[in-house]
Order: sequence, then C-alpha cells, then structure tokens
Amino acid sequence: MDRYTALVAIGGMFLGGFTIACIAWVIVSAISRRKREGVSESVVGRIEDRLARMEQAIEAVAIEVERVAEGQRFTTKLLSDKKGEGVLERRS
Repeated sequence: MDRYTALVAIGGMFLGGFTIACIAWVIVSAISRRKREGVSESVVGRIEDRLARMEQAIEAVAIEVERVAEGQRFTTKLLSDKKGEGVLERRS
C-alpha cells in the first residue's frame, strides 16, 4: 500500500467515525427530548410523593432492624455471661 492510499484510508476512517458519532448524537438527543416532553408535572409530583413514602418506610425498617440487633446482642451477652458463670462454678 502506498502512502496516498494509506492517507485516504485513514481519512475515511476518521470521516466515517465522525459521521457515526453525529448520527448517534442526533438519535440520543431525539430520544431524551421525547422522554422529557412525555412526563407531566402531576406524574412527577406523584413520583416524589411515592418516593417520600418509601423513604419513610425504609427508615422505619432500619429502626426495627436496629432494635432486633440490639436484642440479639443483649441475649448473646446474657448467654455468654451464664456460660462463664457455669464454668467458674464447676471449677470451684
């Protein structure tokens, strides 16, 4: 392959890549514009309300899980204390 053929091939690759990038940009912008126009304010308000309720529910679940974990830690401590006392009593 001579020098000029290589330059034409490289130029064609750059031009083809630029063309594909431009077409992709047009398609993506059209899709995003369609999505933005399709959502009304009432739908956004309902989604925000629903997300707020979900956030409250998740926080409530987290609090309950922490209470269960605290109870489990307390029970484990009691059981380990009883096992420790039993070992000491047997040795004495």
